[in-house]
This record gives sequence, structure tokens and C-alpha cells, in this order.
Amino acid sequence: MIKSISITKSGNLSLDNFFKIRKKDRYLVNLRKKVLKILETDGTLLIQNFKIEKKYHENQKKFKLLSSYFGTLLKQNLKGEKIVKIEDQGKKWSSKTRGYKTNDYLDMHTDGGAVSALFCLRNSKHGGESIYADARKIYKSIKDKNLKNKLFEGFKYHTRNESKDRSLVSKNKFPVFFFNKNKLHCMYNRKPIEEALKIENKSSDLKYLKKFQKYFSNLKNYHKFKLKPGDIWIVNNFIGLHGRKNFTDTKANKRLLMRAWINPKNFSYRGKTLLEAYNNK
Repeated sequence: MIKSISITKSGNLSLDNFFKIRKKDRYLVNLRKKVLKILETDGTLLIQNFKIEKKYHENQKKFKLLSSYFGTLLKQNLKGEKIVKIEDQGKKWSSKTRGYKTNDYLDMHTDGGAVSALFCLRNSKHGGESIYADARKIYKSIKDKNLKNKLFEGFKYHTRNESKDRSLVSKNKFPVFFFNKNKLHCMYNRKPIEEALKIENKSSDLKYLKKFQKYFSNLKNYHKFKLKPGDIWIVNNFIGLHGRKNFTDTKANKRLLMRAWINPKNFSYRGKTLLEAYNNK
């Protein structure tokens, strides 16, 4: 089970009083310490009962403030957005359309930044369940030495047209698994890797991705759950892989989330992430 903590007992932390909170506030100091400790050990947690305001921009401001309290917020695209809206825009997932703008199934992946935070405003009536797996357990289950060597060697990424130099494929390979200060780290997103391999005509490497993907479906510690309005799901991108089932919106129930990518100060997990791949660094 994924650990969860409540932002307040009553869940009535309003926008007005939230902006009055100072960094030395004991409650938030303890909350930050608790959240980061869980992320470094378990890899993920849920913050529940985060009060939803009536207007979207009010929720955005409050979520941005809470997210920034855990660390530095990162720009997630060329537009410079630090909080992005996750909703179906009626397009299919492709090199030109990021997965969070679709209702497609998103398989296990890591995001940009050390930490990802997802704030649920509304979830779909049908589908949209979140999925999660611990990268450390996946790593231990891999017995194929050739596959493991390839995962440490890594792959190039399609930049999703987010690179400032307009290159379509990253100049460097990014390892799926790597060690930093004796801690196992993970970085993985299948779709942009596949698209980069096709552009560079290295389809033979696709077999490694197919082998690796099987470990997710066979993993015993595979979590599936549905976010509720007011839930904030936080994931350590270096040890947690997450995804989403496909979903169907209705007029009365259109799925809507917000996302932040965060680099916490003094976090024990560090390294390159999906953001560096998209920025071709």
C-alpha cells in the first residue's frame, strides 16, 4: 500500500490562510520533513484532503505554493510552465503530442525533476487509474545480464520538440539504471526512446525495451489505485515508476489534474532526468 498523510485534520486549508503561512510554520516544516523522508525510503506517497477552490487559477496558485515549499519548481516545457494542466485535448500520444494531453494509456515511466507531484481536481468516471512500481524491485528481478548491461548503457531520447536547438534526438544516451552515491537510480520513458531508435534506424534495440516492459506486468508489487479530488500524489522519479490507465471523459466528469516537477534541496537522490533528455543536455 502507498502511504498517505492528510494535509489537515479537517481538510479546510483555504487559499487565504495558506498564503499567510511562513516558512517557519512548525506544521509545514514537519510536513516537508515527513514527505521528503517517505519519498527517499518508499518512493511515493499521497497527500489527501487538499481543499479544492472554486476557480482553476486559485487551485493553481495554492498547488504551486505547496509544491515550491518542497523544493525548486522546474520549467516543464519551452513555454516555461512550472505547473501544467493534465487533461484530454482530443489528440493521440505522439512525438508532437505529450501523453498528459491525451486520454491514452501511459505505461510505466519516470518524469522530469527529482520529484513529480500530481494534484487531482477531478477524475474520470471510467478509467484513469494510476499505476506505480518500485524501480529497485524491478532491478532485483532482472536476471538477463545482456538486458541489464543494455539498461546501464542506456538509450537516446526523442526530444518531443522541446529542445532549444530544435534537434529531434538527444545527443547523449541516458541510462535506465545508474548508481549515484551507492544508491540505485532509474530514468525511463519508453515512448520517446522508441521514437529516437526509429529515427536513427536502430530498431534492433527495440527488443531490449520489449524485454524490459515484461518486468512491469510480472511485478508482484504493482500498485493500481484511483486518485480522488483533493489528492496530491508525489513520486520520487529516481526510484518510482508511474503511469496511468486510459480513460473516457463525460461532460459531467472531465478528468483534470495539475503537475509540478520539483528538485528538493538536500535530497539524497540526484542525477539527470527526463527533463535533461528533452532539453538535449
